[in-house]
Amino acid sequence: ALRAELEAFLNESESRALVLLHPADADPQHLRRTCESHGKMLYLRQDFSWKGVTFVAFSDVRHAVAARRRIIGDDAVEGDESAPWQAHFSVMLLGLQEVDMSRLRVRGLPPQTSEVDVQSVFARYGKLRSIQRTFADGNRIGAVDGVGGTFVVDFFDVQDAQQAASEMAAGSAAAWGPSATVETVPADRRTQVLSK
Repeated sequence: ALRAELEAFLNESESRALVLLHPADADPQHLRRTCESHGKMLYLRQDFSWKGVTFVAFSDVRHAVAARRRIIGDDAVEGDESAPWQAHFSVMLLGLQEVDMSRLRVRGLPPQTSEVDVQSVFARYGKLRSIQRTFADGNRIGAVDGVGGTFVVDFFDVQDAQQAASEMAAGSAAAWGPSATVETVPADRRTQVLSK
């Protein structure tokens, strides 16, 4: 029954956000220490810990993956709803983040700009999850022969993306010309509101 209530929050793919299902009497400090041991958290919402639900998000998606693995245990069976502790990837909670701080949109690049060019500039700020070329309407396109235009750069770590955005806003994007801009990407439409 609880899982059905949470269905709108769950995400099939890896994300920096987790929803943790645990015994209602679980020690909140132990849970906090466990999560903190994996890296910087963006939030830890224990509003529903009395129901056995906690929401957590990390600045780096790799930390969320490691935390999930540790919380459910190495020998856990995926989807075992009888386990006392469960961790599922989830969407980010709205109000806490209205933009996806790990994703940057780079617009107005010269026609000769390729994915490799974009990667060489942004990789110096941190590890990249992906780089995708987009059409003006925001639709993704895969590997194509076209170059230039708009790219979405996805970092593993929010802090790396924020540093890149800050430096690009301070003038680093000018190397691509006066029309080049860098901005954060709006949050996934599936971002959810957490209410009591």
